[in-house]
Amino acid sequence: MNIVQTRGYGSWVLGVLATEIMSHASISKCKIVDIPFSYREVRSWNGFLRLPHSEINLFLHHNLALKAIRKGWLSDSTQINIVYITHLTGPVSELADLKGHISFYLVNNSSTVESLNKLGIKKDKVTLLHNPIHEDFMFSHKVIPERDVVFVCNYYKRKRPDLILSTVQAMPDLTFSLIGKGWRKQPEFEPLLRCGNFTYNEFRFDGYIDQLKKHRVFCSLSDLEGGPVPLLESLVSGLNVVCTDTGSARDLIPSDRTSNILPINPKTDLISSTIRAALNQVATTFQQEHHYFYPGFTEYLEHLISDEISKRKNS
Repeated sequence: MNIVQTRGYGSWVLGVLATEIMSHASISKCKIVDIPFSYREVRSWNGFLRLPHSEINLFLHHNLALKAIRKGWLSDSTQINIVYITHLTGPVSELADLKGHISFYLVNNSSTVESLNKLGIKKDKVTLLHNPIHEDFMFSHKVIPERDVVFVCNYYKRKRPDLILSTVQAMPDLTFSLIGKGWRKQPEFEPLLRCGNFTYNEFRFDGYIDQLKKHRVFCSLSDLEGGPVPLLESLVSGLNVVCTDTGSARDLIPSDRTSNILPINPKTDLISSTIRAALNQVATTFQQEHHYFYPGFTEYLEHLISDEISKRKNS
């Protein structure tokens, strides 16, 4: 199986997923393939203009699958093509070229499932499978919370650093932490550091689980998400969550906590009141599923592949 990812994004969420699937897969001849960005790179890409021969391609982003299809990189001998869609980055009509080439679709949230169905992709070809998290979250010990609110995100404008700043400034009586990468040279960073109730921690996985668990509430204010992954990590860890209505929020947040889901681009007053309400709630009781973790996700993926192979043999 070719696990197809974008070159240079090995430390990205889907790059980590590629490595974890490799680690847990029982499928033989499993390898990670980096799709290059430019034609110049393609010309020197092992001397050919096709993906390496494999019976199965797993594309860890819909743009990678579209690029391979449109440029004719698919090998004629490939039997099964799978694409994992974290979230739509444009109108669903942009994915029309996938039809006829993709055997089945894995998607990160139910809103994307609905969009693919509207595009005419049959329901039996689409499986909801949330971006998994590290299995260490299953076995980690209990940590007594020491701080109020944590944001976990790298710096992107869609993560709404402006709202993070205004939220921290609006509630000086609460303690806030930000765990991420790429913040130090950004315009919001110095104003955040000047807030006496704010702490920044550069992300590294070693020690991250305990760091996350030291908080009572996880907050995400993004305009666009597939998950986010820290939402699932926080729910599994027993934190209450406050997040915007994007990605997997309505799939994962328990039904008795939907009041913690904010509209996109919320007002700071609404963010503040929702965080204060979440701090007064009892800890979240969250039903964990085996496929929420890397080994279970990989096992489920292999089950879907096995079913697809059986269908083809019997057709």
